[in-house]
Amino acid sequence: MQAKEKDVFITAQLSARPIGKTNHLQEKRAMQELAQCMVEDPEDILPRFTDLAMEITSTNAGGVSLLEPDPAPGFFRWRYLRGAAEQYENFLAPRNFSPCGKTLELNAPALLSYPERYYSWIADSGISAAEVLLVPISVPKGDIFGTLWSISNDPGHFHRGHVRALTELSHFVAAALRMTVTARKMQRMHAHSVA
Repeated sequence: MQAKEKDVFITAQLSARPIGKTNHLQEKRAMQELAQCMVEDPEDILPRFTDLAMEITSTNAGGVSLLEPDPAPGFFRWRYLRGAAEQYENFLAPRNFSPCGKTLELNAPALLSYPERYYSWIADSGISAAEVLLVPISVPKGDIFGTLWSISNDPGHFHRGHVRALTELSHFVAAALRMTVTARKMQRMHAHSVA
């Protein structure tokens, strides 16, 4: 029997879970590393974001779902996958019926338990996860890029400390992506004005 959406979205449970020991130095270094990526190799910021998210949350699988709006209503392309998720690189997920779509709709982090119980296309793909933590990658009142997600095979793994750390990194990454997009637009405008 298929579960209901409310059965797989367990974000409310985070408030009752104890916060593990916070490694502020690790989080500071992650932010510094992403800043360095932004300056030296902006194309590497999302793969590195995935790696750092997995390190911070002590998980062994994760990735980024990038929103591709065309054709409407759009879809998500899974990129920079790590660990057990690697085999699904470039997988396409529907925008309107997916954990990522719901996370962007809520514009807030979401915690899911065995999402394949509700999302039949996940079950059909052979994917199973005890918990998935999703964080939107978006700029307030600005561009929406997609979501970061981290997977744990252990129920009860994620806590509010993970959510806080990944949300902070996500805001930084979104701002970096927005700067990259703006820079590309300016380069194209400059190229057209010179031509």
